[in-house]
Amino acid sequence: LGRFVHPEFGPVWSTGHLGDAVVSLISTASDDPKFAKYKANNWKVVQELKMPGAGNL
Repeated sequence: LGRFVHPEFGPVWSTGHLGDAVVSLISTASDDPKFAKYKANNWKVVQELKMPGAGNL
């Protein structure tokens, strides 16, 4: 779905699950010093967003 900077978790990547109405936000690594405070969350699911509908294809 996309990459953006989350106000609480820093740089994240979002992806949907096939057959499930959830979008997961996964914290991504960054070499930029301004994102160093988010390093503990790198490559972890930091949030799941429930979406209307039956899922993603």
